[in-house]
Amino acid sequence: MKVLIFNGGRGASKLIHFLNKIEDIELTSIVNTLDDGKSTGVIRNLFNMYGPSDIRKTHNSLLNSNHNNYSLFKKIFQSRFNLNRTSFLKLKLFVDNFEKKFFLGIDFTNFNKLHVFKNLLSKTLTKLNNHNIKDLSLINLIYAGAFIESKKSTYYSIKKVEKLFSIHNSVLPVTNENCYLSAIRENGRILYDEASIVEIRSNEVIKRIFITKKKLKQINETIPFFQKIKLIEKKSYFPILNSQLSKKISRCDLIIFGPGTQHSSLFPSYLTKGILKEMMKNPKCKKIFITNIGADYETPHFCSSDYIENATKYLNLGSKSNYKSSEIFDFNFININKNNLDRVYIDELTFNNGINNIVKNFESSNSPGYHDPKKIYDLIKKII
Repeated sequence: MKVLIFNGGRGASKLIHFLNKIEDIELTSIVNTLDDGKSTGVIRNLFNMYGPSDIRKTHNSLLNSNHNNYSLFKKIFQSRFNLNRTSFLKLKLFVDNFEKKFFLGIDFTNFNKLHVFKNLLSKTLTKLNNHNIKDLSLINLIYAGAFIESKKSTYYSIKKVEKLFSIHNSVLPVTNENCYLSAIRENGRILYDEASIVEIRSNEVIKRIFITKKKLKQINETIPFFQKIKLIEKKSYFPILNSQLSKKISRCDLIIFGPGTQHSSLFPSYLTKGILKEMMKNPKCKKIFITNIGADYETPHFCSSDYIENATKYLNLGSKSNYKSSEIFDFNFININKNNLDRVYIDELTFNNGINNIVKNFESSNSPGYHDPKKIYDLIKKII
């Protein structure tokens, strides 16, 4: 079965890890590359590249637990350090010295592709020299090196990393273009980057998100709300759909719209030009929406119907279409709310959208707040 899953970094990580182990599933994770917070933002600026964070997190979930170097790979993906003059010299020594097999407390002795790993790191050294970067992910430097070696191709740089770490299922960026995310809240406050959307703790609802080819410049905060919207709309852009993803959509059996942070991870992917129209060209493909179990800072007041209604809105915006939710989604998996204030409220509008809404206990007993991937998969087998 060919399965596509829209996801962010962690929201669907358990489901991806579970599906990755099933032999008869060809799994493709679809992510946006708009993240620009903290050290990731520095890396984007230094190398003029895509944001690798969600790709890194998903690749981490797709690592083969049966591989001989699984433990080593996990350490590499989870390794972070503060880049300064001292750590840069240690990094350069590790890269330049053929015999050097230890770095950041990691033993690379059994890594048979260490020469490839070092070669990718070497391509980042010139840009990193004389920079101080806090909490830098080691693997983000591998993405940067692969980006340079791939002649600045987002798609082929990701393929290089998958080959390096023997990842058999794949991650596809929804677009190969290097774009930026912004948003406006209902109170009129503009959030100028992805980091602000993720990091700001507020109960003010996000009214709309936008994608631009360049970082959004400051807008006069005193002008009326509708004028702010018009100004940002003039600068907004719908990225070109990754041609490799278009092929995957045409051949897939199932598309899962996964749970996770909506305005930073999921809705932006739906704004890709023509992506919904491509999905609708494959009527045999089943489409399952998975509603979040709990609210987060991006969606503090979302009821169950808000998730799927907003997904529909952004999918239609990206394709300049006007499909109803019931025309797009076949099923909506909603976790039952047992009067838990920390869980998404199931409102009546949910049951008036014409979709086959399935309300069950999808929550993991071991990881409260997360979906139990086996419960999801067992239900998928019954309905597909």
